[in-house]
Amino acid sequence: MVMDRIGFAFENYDVVGRYRTEENGIAVDPSGEIAGDGFTFKSLGELNSHLASNENVRDCMVRFMSYFAYGATGWADDGCTHDAITTEAKGSNWSIRGVLTAITHAPHFTTRVQ
Repeated sequence: MVMDRIGFAFENYDVVGRYRTEENGIAVDPSGEIAGDGFTFKSLGELNSHLASNENVRDCMVRFMSYFAYGATGWADDGCTHDAITTEAKGSNWSIRGVLTAITHAPHFTTRVQ
């Protein structure tokens, strides 16, 4: 049974982050798959490209960064904030900086509730 199929993408890096092609004389195999998605990859670059273009990953990033920024998980009750952040983040091509900026521009962040 394979427990860490997605983590194999990082096998080319040792414990301190140095790139390697073999470990103890055995070639490193950085291939794996995303369980439940059916996507298989041969390298970290392929995994990165797939995740960066996946709409579910983008939505998850916006949702969890917002949870952290606002200190609450009431996302389902705040569709306006979600829409505002998502629209602005999409305009910045989903960069981390763009998502964080969108969070600070959203009404939930800029309007004080008393």
